[in-house]
Amino acid sequence: MKKIFINTVIIAALLVAADLMVGLVAKKLITNLPDSTILESDIVQSMQNKQADILILGSSKAKHSFVPQLFTDSLHLSAYNAGCDGHDVIYASLVLQSWLERCQPKIVVLGLWNSMLDGSWRANSVNDCKTLYGINQSYTQWVDTKEPLTTRIKMTSNIYRFNSSMVWLIKSYRNGDQHSNGYSPLFEVPKKMTDTPFEGFKPDEVEVAQLKHIITLCHEKGIKLYMALAPDHEIYAAMRRDTPRDWIVSRGEYLSARLMADLLGFEFVDAKDWLLFDAAGRIRQAASYAALGSLADGRKIVTPGFYGALPDGAVHTLPRGGSDVTGALAAAALHADLYENWTDVTGVLAADPRLIQNPAPVGQLRYEELQTLSRVGMQILHEDAVAPVRQAQIPLRICNTHDPENPGTLVRPQMEPGEGQICFAGRRQLAMLRLSCPQEPDAEAKLAAILTQAQLSPFSMQSVCGELTVLLPMKSGSERLHRLQEQAAQALLPQSCTLRENLSILAALCRSTATVPELLRAVEKSGAPVHLLQKCGACALMLVNDSQYEQSLRAAYSASRDLHD
Repeated sequence: MKKIFINTVIIAALLVAADLMVGLVAKKLITNLPDSTILESDIVQSMQNKQADILILGSSKAKHSFVPQLFTDSLHLSAYNAGCDGHDVIYASLVLQSWLERCQPKIVVLGLWNSMLDGSWRANSVNDCKTLYGINQSYTQWVDTKEPLTTRIKMTSNIYRFNSSMVWLIKSYRNGDQHSNGYSPLFEVPKKMTDTPFEGFKPDEVEVAQLKHIITLCHEKGIKLYMALAPDHEIYAAMRRDTPRDWIVSRGEYLSARLMADLLGFEFVDAKDWLLFDAAGRIRQAASYAALGSLADGRKIVTPGFYGALPDGAVHTLPRGGSDVTGALAAAALHADLYENWTDVTGVLAADPRLIQNPAPVGQLRYEELQTLSRVGMQILHEDAVAPVRQAQIPLRICNTHDPENPGTLVRPQMEPGEGQICFAGRRQLAMLRLSCPQEPDAEAKLAAILTQAQLSPFSMQSVCGELTVLLPMKSGSERLHRLQEQAAQALLPQSCTLRENLSILAALCRSTATVPELLRAVEKSGAPVHLLQKCGACALMLVNDSQYEQSLRAAYSASRDLHD
């Protein structure tokens, strides 16, 4: 009996020693874990080691959808994707709390899906993180307060916590230095992967409580929280390497519109069912109007913007400003009383608020004035978005989503008396090619042909008494512009041919021509020479050195405050 007791004690001591040894080795490995493609190491990385300005949370839909580098490229902020396959809101909450123990992100992006809230993945969040018990404060506190006594007892054993982890810990070191920032691309969808249907969905109380906790934490810490819906598996399945780009980039608008329709209780109408293009990608306006009129037919609908369908049914996207254009087309098709375009600014301002402090708001504009301002650089509304409502004589109001009570800017055929307002727009980084060809009657046509052959799109081209002036974007490249100058000189044999680079247009909307000389004098008095003065619709265009654009704008804006237009 005594021998059995001694052997039992020895075995127990060996087990305790082995348990302690496993704990020491494993904790050392975890503490110094490198970047790795191993799934389990992602869990440790996100909860224990990583720091970033933008923290991405969620399940596989977040992990395989949100690319940190894209956030960094667009926002110039570091980003890390802490999404994890098969994990729920509880895991996301634990990760966020862990991060807040050592640093505070500026932005949190939470990719949500119904499976994260129904309780089906709760066990995953507890079991897969057990290597962090006693290391990570947030996880340890969760287990000690939320899990049953049996689980807490098991967690005291290092062998239990690490019995299936030593292999992946060692693999993580062999597969380290991947520098993926947590993101893992998904090129193929596993056959067994299926979406949980929304029908009959019942949220789990514990999961909902943790979602509320995430919201509260972000609010208390001043962290911007964005909750997003990643593509569903239907979309993943379609996203192969040969999937058309237009279809992929249209899915954001598609999903947003579906969500908005569900939120409002309206019917969803896919844009490809009514916004119709011909084979060359031109909008078939009459056919589109008829299609939307038939689909809407007095019903309350939500439809996406930015894309439509080619004759073969393939998705085709519009260029920049496509959503604005779609809204204007929909308003015209449905004979709307008013087209409201909601954006992130309070209508049209008299100048760029990034350069002029508190510029005056512009209460009213005419259609043609807004089109001209858009063309010369004011990025409020694309000029093509004005044409459909102008043609249908539908008033357009530009409103601010962040200030819904503000009336914004009303655009219509005529204005109320006394609403005149001098306002400014600008286009940077231009080059000016000038040719004197008084003896060449076809100079403009020949120069246009040279531009077409060189695949250069001018901002403007004017011909006055044999003097040709062409404004071109500098993005064409200095070498191409100088080659154009040589080709024009050889083909037209002008008396003079000059190229001036790094210029900017300062456009002033002036309803009274009497104000233009005053603005011109103010700009030149500021020390900025004006190389060219042109007329474009209701705007006067002053061409100045790009390096002097800001001082020119400030001088002109200051002078405009003393004028009554």
